[in-house]
Amino acid sequence: MAIPEPTIPSAITPISSVELSTTQNNRAFYVYSGIISVDTSETTMVSINDIGKRDIMMCLEVGCEAFTTDNPTVIVKSNGQTIYSNTGTETTRAMTGYNEIKMILPANTSFEVILKFSGSAYNMTVAGYGYYL
Repeated sequence: MAIPEPTIPSAITPISSVELSTTQNNRAFYVYSGIISVDTSETTMVSINDIGKRDIMMCLEVGCEAFTTDNPTVIVKSNGQTIYSNTGTETTRAMTGYNEIKMILPANTSFEVILKFSGSAYNMTVAGYGYYL
């Protein structure tokens, strides 16, 4: 049996930061913000109006190309209310205070990830994956 080839290569199809992209087996999902410049104002990285009809377990990772002495703040909101907020510190050119952020979100809720810095602007990403419960 021949190995099936995708009809639309993933390099051509952008990953959306406004919806959960379901995996082929329909058990998991992923989301990616792309590279976005973040400065001292709150910058929305991921904004999903409705996560769907099932509860989810979400894992997020925050990434940065490079920065020096600014303190990055991550804010996660569900239905407009802050459910996670953390201001990390920068040491030895690596963001500390940010391991993988894990949470469970109830069905039919909104989800938003916001970043900001205390000083300069930096190119940031937010990548996430999770499972339907």
